[in-house]
Amino acid sequence: MDPSLADSHPDFLRTQRGAAQYLAEAAAADDVFSEPCLSEEQVLAFSEGSLPPSAMDSVNAHLDWCPTCQELVNAAVHDWDHPPASVAADRIWMATFGPRQVIAGRYRIERFLGRGGMGEVYAAFDSVLGEHVALKTVLSTASDNPNAVKRLFSEARLARRIQHRNICRVHDVGVHEEPGRIDERLHFLTMELIEGKRLGQLLRAGPLELALAVNVARQVLRGLQAAHDAGVLHRDLKSDNIMVTAASGDSEPHISITDFGLAQQLDENGRAIGTSRQERVGSLAYMAPEQILGKELTAATDIFAFGVVLFEMLCGRLPFIIEGESAREAAHRRSSGQVPAPGQLRAGIPRALEAVVLRCLEAEPERRYSSAAEVLVGLDAAV
Repeated sequence: MDPSLADSHPDFLRTQRGAAQYLAEAAAADDVFSEPCLSEEQVLAFSEGSLPPSAMDSVNAHLDWCPTCQELVNAAVHDWDHPPASVAADRIWMATFGPRQVIAGRYRIERFLGRGGMGEVYAAFDSVLGEHVALKTVLSTASDNPNAVKRLFSEARLARRIQHRNICRVHDVGVHEEPGRIDERLHFLTMELIEGKRLGQLLRAGPLELALAVNVARQVLRGLQAAHDAGVLHRDLKSDNIMVTAASGDSEPHISITDFGLAQQLDENGRAIGTSRQERVGSLAYMAPEQILGKELTAATDIFAFGVVLFEMLCGRLPFIIEGESAREAAHRRSSGQVPAPGQLRAGIPRALEAVVLRCLEAEPERRYSSAAEVLVGLDAAV
């Protein structure tokens, strides 16, 4: 393995009885918090897309809840995407597609953008639409996994329902086959090409200025409300799934919510359709209690995740995850502790804004805001 990768307010449940119940339910759900972490070899194989299909389901399930391994994979992916100059040429050469290669007889590859565990992303030119797009692939190793392909098609189907300037537009899905090699079919998705940075990248340098954090929050809420109005629950809202396009001139930075690979359809009553009661998908640091416990999900689940993002923008750290803390320890602390008030971590945060954050992070869904639009009203009144 590359040495750089190796180096590289409320109570959740308000009584001791509730805390014990939380822990018992979490432990009973396949005892996920006691699973061993990924090895360095698994992290590297996942990040470069060479993990065997037979191992993909178990690795994905582990990454859905383990913040330690999520951070390791993020670091590994960053290493692939931003290698030292001495190895940059070799790693770009390792990309599946090269510049000017035509995919599915329509998309001309322009440049390699990045690599993740399930595939790669390229900037491409769509000769039919006559515009530049981002092309997101599922690597051939992952394509053999029906769940990976299912996620890609679900992402396209649900994201295309949402027409809003703060949602990354998805265009189409397709399959690429190399001539004479029909055994190697590569599935892909095309979407709006966003030239910017992930909010998570920006936050690694520290919290945002108050005015900028509020601006970003407003745009995220507008996009989130559009998704819910279209019957789509994101389920994986986090700072790394929010793209920020830099301001130019007098304009403000533009925000786009991306990555609907874990999205779920909402019914007419605002409840997620088809979610297994024991299914726990998403990123643990941003997951609502009902999501961790595999219970019924609603729009309030995304509101909780938004509250985590807002806390992160204001304070420069996550409200629940502490560096070096195990998943079981985090679950215990969530069940018995309180979220620190943002004003305790950063001076100058208005009390009214603090109250908005803490209401979003209420453990019980019915105590949170009823919609993203209601959060927006509260946010505007607070600042």
